[in-house]
Amino acid sequence: MLQSRSKTKPRPNFVTAQPFQDTHPLAGEEGLERPACVVVVDPFHAGESLVSAALDQNCAVVVIFTLDKNFCVAECSDFDALRANPNVEILFANTCDAISGLFGDTGKWAATAVMAGSEPGVVLATHLAARLGLPGNDVEMIAAGRNKHEMRKVVAAAGLASPRFQLCTDPSDADSFCREVGFPIVLKTPQGAGTNLVRKCHSLAEANWAFNEIRTTRDLFGQTADAVVAEEFIGGDEYAINLFHDGEQIHVVDAWKYDKFDTDFASNLYRSIILCDFRTDAVAGVGDYAIQVARAVGLRLGYAHCEVKLCPKREQPILIEIGLRQPGAGLTEHCRTNTAFDPYRSTLRVFQNGGAPIDARNLAYRKICATLFGAVVKAGALVDIQGLRQVESLPSYLSHAMSVSVGDRLQLTRDMTGIPWSVRLAHESREQLLEDVEAVHRTIKFVVQE
Repeated sequence: MLQSRSKTKPRPNFVTAQPFQDTHPLAGEEGLERPACVVVVDPFHAGESLVSAALDQNCAVVVIFTLDKNFCVAECSDFDALRANPNVEILFANTCDAISGLFGDTGKWAATAVMAGSEPGVVLATHLAARLGLPGNDVEMIAAGRNKHEMRKVVAAAGLASPRFQLCTDPSDADSFCREVGFPIVLKTPQGAGTNLVRKCHSLAEANWAFNEIRTTRDLFGQTADAVVAEEFIGGDEYAINLFHDGEQIHVVDAWKYDKFDTDFASNLYRSIILCDFRTDAVAGVGDYAIQVARAVGLRLGYAHCEVKLCPKREQPILIEIGLRQPGAGLTEHCRTNTAFDPYRSTLRVFQNGGAPIDARNLAYRKICATLFGAVVKAGALVDIQGLRQVESLPSYLSHAMSVSVGDRLQLTRDMTGIPWSVRLAHESREQLLEDVEAVHRTIKFVVQE
């Protein structure tokens, strides 16, 4: 997420991509047995650690980017290092037909695993694994693990609690949905992430404005949508449930409670994500529901990141969305450093072997963890950043990332793409951690000149 986000992002046009011509070939001489490799599709953020895990295990890696080259170079913080690594090959392609021949019986490489490195790589990774006869998720269901409208249809068809929803291709569709369901309603882009282009609307005027914005604005991955998903707004506490299918069963890796807030110009902004005990009665019910959702959308191996609200009106958990990939926000790093479970190596093992049973006892956290986020609430020139030294001295402080610097012209935060800072915390005492959470939010301040 934040730690690898560039300050200035291009607005790429999606094109059928070509191999990156100045990458190094994989190790191996002509005439020798084809080199084995691991394939990682769109390794942004946590996905970059999947590539590192494979290289640490002495695996050659083929990285496939499905998005525009300029966009990927800007978004992948390890791009230059990957390009310089003789055991990494970088390709740009967005269909199986464009690349599957490279891995076939007469191809250049012998792939041993294909994994999605982030949200946009989920579909291609699953189809490529199936094409090559390698372990992967359910190819017939994978669209529901990426497209929010398909997800809604599949989850509802499975008989699991869902909000009312509709795919809208015209403003009149959204208008009709609003009149039928009532306000507030939520409009979102079908294949976005990180609350990008998710709009909570309280009137027909707001809904019409949001519909047009979503249809005409490039999303987090530089793509535009030809339709908008309209959903009934679900209230209640929101949780992130991270699941892991080890080939035999689905485990709840961890559960996190979201703390979000609204401003005059944005809604549903992240403030804090705090580890909670998924064995408590309330959260256990959310975890059981998340597992049912994951099965419905075709999880067969590896991670699923499931966001669920515990709706007080219906007195049951209801899905917000699910992605068949590792979570962002540094949550996998919290897991790696505070449990005996390595999210990256475990993911590599299950996709290489078709399964690798894990001991649930290894999922126990040694510390309570949190990731916190800032927001720009006043636009203008950034004159000073205050409070970082005090934050670094807090008992639970681990690290922070800052995506802005003095002299930048700040724009108001509307979603995850505009977050100016994040802080990671961990402590044995929940009381101390929660105290530090509030201290961080009080202490970090921006001096902005309009």
